Amino acid sequence: MDNRPLIAIGRDLRSFREQAGKANGKVSQQVIAKRLGCSRQQVSDMERGVYEGGLPLLSRYMNYAGLDLCHKPKATKFPQLHELDSFNTGASQ
Repeated sequence: MDNRPLIAIGRDLRSFREQAGKANGKVSQQVIAKRLGCSRQQVSDMERGVYEGGLPLLSRYMNYAGLDLCHKPKATKFPQLHELDSFNTGASQ
């Protein structure tokens, strides 16, 4: 599994926590965990991009951080079905 998206999310969550700490004094993973109703280890896993828990908890942390959890079409290097005709027209002539 490609975990780059989780790593990017984790980086943003950690950045949020660190920025919140600059404004309000240090905000630890334990403080975030208490607010989310989870363990400090789960917060750490989310921030490191290795979280394997459910989406509801990840979504709560992201919502708390002002981030949206959204999806987008997968980037692919392979041609799509509608593009295959353009490959065949040049080869047969």
